[in-house]
Amino acid sequence: MAAWPERKAARHRLPRRANARACAPHARHRSLPLPHRVGRAAVLRHHLPRPPLRSPVGQRARGLPGRPTMKNWLLLLLLPWLLAGCVLERFALPNNYAPKHSGMTTPLADGAVFKGVADPKKGGEIFLRFVKTGPAQYVAEHFVAMPDGEDIALAPAHVRFLPLGGAHYALYWKRIGEEPKQGYALVRLDAGRLQVLEPMSQLSTLALAKAHGIAAQPPGLVGGYTFDTGDEARVLKFFKDLATRKTEATLTLAATKQVPADLRTRTYAKLGEHIPRLKRNDLGSETDAAAVVAWAQRLAREGDGHGQHLLARLAANGWGMPADGAVAIREAEAAVKNGVPQAAHVIAAMHYYGVGVPADPARALPYARRAAEAGSPGAMLLLGFAYGNGRGVAQDREAAKRWLQGAMDRNYGPAFAQWADLVLTEKTEAADRAALPAIERGVAHNDARAHVLRGVFHENGRAGLKDMDAAMKHFLAAAELGDAYAKYLVGYRLRHGQHIAQDIPRGRALLAEAAQAGIADAANAIETDAPAVYLALGVAYRDGDGVTQNLDQARGWLEKAVSAEQWEANAELARILIRDNTPSSKIRARELIELGVEKNQANAYHLRGTSYASGWWGQIDWQRAYSDFLRAAEFGHAPAQKTIGAMQLDGLGTRKSEVEGRYWLRRAADAGDQDAHDMVRARGIPSWTPISRLATLARERYADEDRDFGLPPSDAPITSGFHRDTPLRVPGARTVNTNEVKSLLKAKPAPIVIDVYGETESLPGAVYLKGFGLYRPVMGRITKTRAVLDPLIGSDRNRGIIFLCVSVRCWHSYNAAMFALEAGYTDVMWYRGGLTSWKSAKQKTAVPQRIVWE
Repeated sequence: MAAWPERKAARHRLPRRANARACAPHARHRSLPLPHRVGRAAVLRHHLPRPPLRSPVGQRARGLPGRPTMKNWLLLLLLPWLLAGCVLERFALPNNYAPKHSGMTTPLADGAVFKGVADPKKGGEIFLRFVKTGPAQYVAEHFVAMPDGEDIALAPAHVRFLPLGGAHYALYWKRIGEEPKQGYALVRLDAGRLQVLEPMSQLSTLALAKAHGIAAQPPGLVGGYTFDTGDEARVLKFFKDLATRKTEATLTLAATKQVPADLRTRTYAKLGEHIPRLKRNDLGSETDAAAVVAWAQRLAREGDGHGQHLLARLAANGWGMPADGAVAIREAEAAVKNGVPQAAHVIAAMHYYGVGVPADPARALPYARRAAEAGSPGAMLLLGFAYGNGRGVAQDREAAKRWLQGAMDRNYGPAFAQWADLVLTEKTEAADRAALPAIERGVAHNDARAHVLRGVFHENGRAGLKDMDAAMKHFLAAAELGDAYAKYLVGYRLRHGQHIAQDIPRGRALLAEAAQAGIADAANAIETDAPAVYLALGVAYRDGDGVTQNLDQARGWLEKAVSAEQWEANAELARILIRDNTPSSKIRARELIELGVEKNQANAYHLRGTSYASGWWGQIDWQRAYSDFLRAAEFGHAPAQKTIGAMQLDGLGTRKSEVEGRYWLRRAADAGDQDAHDMVRARGIPSWTPISRLATLARERYADEDRDFGLPPSDAPITSGFHRDTPLRVPGARTVNTNEVKSLLKAKPAPIVIDVYGETESLPGAVYLKGFGLYRPVMGRITKTRAVLDPLIGSDRNRGIIFLCVSVRCWHSYNAAMFALEAGYTDVMWYRGGLTSWKSAKQKTAVPQRIVWE
């Protein structure tokens, strides 16, 4: 969540209705685990440089400092961003809602302030200030002062006004925070007054939403209505309709000249304590980040030190604006002069890494100490790094550990892996055991370096954790977070299919990114694979995948690939040339495509088919298009498989064939094409069905075994409520239905069938393990699972295992399958329909063999 402070529990202090469900209780202000990442070109990569993986810096730890991690559910209750302004969050929209807001207006002047009563019984004052940050866009600041002197610091939010007619507006709000929350409030703007309106009746509101085709949930204990739609037109029509209905004002604010200066100072101070912990993800899209920059610039012009500190961080990292070390230093110095010593960390980072000024680590450290003494965990981390590596100061690992401990005591995510690096230099088993808890704490903070270290532990079996699949998961997580060495590790494995499905283009691209970041191993890995790297970089720059889109650079890299006879690059370059839409570019594009076809490149066949289907070369020719799409599909090209499936279903360019059309759609869906997957799901075709029996078996479903209850898969075993609707799949396992189970049981060798619920009746040959699907604590669970299952499968963990219980409304088998996957069994199957589906298909049953396992 975004790095702003929490507030004291104060539900009784909020306006009527809002106190019941608009605001949830927060704790008093405390530090939250949001890493501040200012590093080398730094600053732009969002992380401090760390010692090389093979030569970590540090010494043995005597234990892990820092307080234990809070329970996830409790942490969520304490996060500061539960609401942005409370009363504004009346209607919430899902994350995929992407409004264009073409009709938004600017009904308020820049800096308009409104004042109201915070609580009808307790009194107090609430102020809203609207700072204009772009065309018809504002940041809404919230200031709340209670009669007992307690200030409630609420986070700012992006807002826009959409006119509904008369004085009514749909006020769009979007939290400035890591968790993307957005929605609307119905407001009325009269001369000198702003009212937040609430529907009179929940039932009528839900009925109105349904009439507009919107799935809606009523308010719960906290929050307002929840809409499940991404259709902006439907949403705005709903609000236009709602504005004509009877409503009541839950909050009325009157225009005033300004927010009291002392209240602004106190509120900004509370918000400012978390500026060092901001991450790029907290700022949202580029447009939203630019709006935060505009807001920070406004605060800086007003002389607020915390605004200057925020602007310094944005300029240092290039968030929402071009990176500018000089601006960062200027604003940070101004912030320090205005009483914000934590801003000295920005100055320290600029001097330490030479951003905007010549690198001078010795000059940086006094600034870092000043910020660290003021409580900046990022400055403590920088000092720990400096002392640990002896850069800018004499090497002193004990001092490094003290500074890092201070950062860990403040629950600062990047500090845990840095501390572990210090410990691991002893290169002993004891050091591994001492470092592991810190690494796990870092992983809990989703820190990239911690993921790399945890992956190395799994890969090499250090501290007893050898697990290649788990290692890959951590390397992937670190690569997604931008760690360059992790990109090399993942890229190399993807390139060669080591412990992960081979994906040569993606592997090449990651290796290229790692090489550009200075990882020598990555450069060596791609030295003999240059043409493929040219292709990967060209496609990445063309599509803006992981880099800023740049068609000129894309064209240059793809031209190099074509010159090196990397035939796959022909069609990719042709796509750019087709966009140019000039006679010469069309001629060159066609030459490239024809050469790619000559070299049997699937993407060239697909692009030529698209050309015939679109009439790029003259008249549309569906027969030729179909022929080329089919050739590409046969090469395994998923988009071509999807297109062929649709053409066969509709009889476009070929004879109509529903069976073959569905077959190709399934092939595309299995290859990861989401559109094809949705088309298959809409037609109800089970994933395992072969083309020869598709039409017949599509109708064979027993006891709702393939019914979709709309539930997402659970990533962890459940602890209670075992007899309720289940999702369609177990992550990592294969869901099988009755016809598949029948076929599997005829195979040699047949999989082991384990019933975790049916004591007296089950499938023939099944084993009954009573209570095996009940939740068990993590400690020792893998060992116990292996002790039970290994004797049944002869210790061959690649042998198939089918888990079942009574029906699609039984989670015992779901948990059991997760336990088996967790213990390293590779061919785990979940018979979701269970015994009920088996009997519905009129299959024979038998008394299972009962095995006592605990």
